[in-house]
Amino acid sequence: MDGQLSIKQGDKELIATGTFLTFGSDQIELTLKYKDEIVKLLFEFVTDETSKDTGLEFQSLNTTTLKVIYKNHNHTLGSFNIEPYELGTIGNRLFYFTYFVTHINGTQRKKIDYSFYVGKEAQNG
Repeated sequence: MDGQLSIKQGDKELIATGTFLTFGSDQIELTLKYKDEIVKLLFEFVTDETSKDTGLEFQSLNTTTLKVIYKNHNHTLGSFNIEPYELGTIGNRLFYFTYFVTHINGTQRKKIDYSFYVGKEAQNG
């Protein structure tokens, strides 16, 4: 059987999705290519012992690399974003990101489910 699956919801189209397990606390690098453009995302997990609040911080390292810092994503039931994060543009379309992170109890390992979407054509993008 030969086929291709396309998933759309509203004006957003899924371009990449997957799941992976980390080996520990080292930084993770994801490289995504879409319409001859390449975007690199660096995932880093930090624990703040003074707060139990989860959070996400984005640091633009250059025009094609974004560092995503996950703060206190240590829950065995998982943590996720409710609305997709708009990261910028890729292939002249708005670029979105969703995630679900599950901490593997008793370890520094994580299970990461991720999805990348494109939306409407970018204005001046």
